[in-house]
Amino acid sequence: MSKQEALRRWDHYGPGGQYKNKLFKPLLFPDPAKNPHAMPVYGALPKFMMEIEPFSDFHNGIVKVITNNGAHANIIIKQSPEFE
Repeated sequence: MSKQEALRRWDHYGPGGQYKNKLFKPLLFPDPAKNPHAMPVYGALPKFMMEIEPFSDFHNGIVKVITNNGAHANIIIKQSPEFE
């Protein structure tokens, strides 16, 4: 993308910090020259970037958090008697 294209998008959408992306997807800004009513849309990551997924299985008991002082805490699940 040229500097002119980037500035055109900046002028249309405003500063990039105005849009907070809280998903694991790229937020795309279509060219406003092609569509004056364009809005940001979520796209899909390329396949090679989807090989590693964020950990989300906190309910099977394999995740335990150990703090700097050595205390144990389980995440989201009932604490095991061995750590009480």
